[in-house]
Amino acid sequence: MASDTKGLLYVLVSPGELLSMEELHTWFHGQCTHNQPGLTLLNANIYEAADTQKPEWLAVYELESVHQAERWLYQLQPLSRFETVEARIYRLFSEKISPFYDATSAPNRVFRTVALQPGPELSEKNYNEWYEDEHIPLLSAVPGWLKSTRWELRKVLSFNQGTIQDGKRLSQHLAIHEWQSDQSFSTPEFKHATSTPWRNHIMPRLDKELGERRNFKPHARML
Repeated sequence: MASDTKGLLYVLVSPGELLSMEELHTWFHGQCTHNQPGLTLLNANIYEAADTQKPEWLAVYELESVHQAERWLYQLQPLSRFETVEARIYRLFSEKISPFYDATSAPNRVFRTVALQPGPELSEKNYNEWYEDEHIPLLSAVPGWLKSTRWELRKVLSFNQGTIQDGKRLSQHLAIHEWQSDQSFSTPEFKHATSTPWRNHIMPRLDKELGERRNFKPHARML
């Protein structure tokens, strides 16, 4: 488990038909230029959905601490013409990075987000043991793997056309896996990582209602 308290501001957006791409990008970039005292932004990236799910856009802002990210959450002012906005704050749980990782390279890079939640028959301890002791080590042995980070949900704000919406249930656990391309998913190493007896024991014991799997592709680097 990471010893720091790095924070992630994770913003999913469906712009709708009333907003241009230029306006969307201006808003995303504007979040990087608040220059609020005491906020240290480490990096910021925009991703476009590589699947058919909504929301279609994702902005990820990594901050020096989760407390900074929580402060920033309440400074967000989504445009009223956005169809939906969901802003989440996560605290870093663990990270593993390939020595070949370079966030500015690999134009075909896949940014895969996986939110899983243990169900009543699976303890948090057993879930985390599987992820840390088997799953990430096996994924990191797959050709084309670049980075895996795991995050714990702290707060969430959802907006519908600028109005705050309450009550959405989300998984408390988010994993982000970065790959050079989707070719990794057809390798024998990836098939092994996703078909072990331990994984097969874990999967049926997850809360299926809270499962969330998305694929994104890099669109723009803001910082």
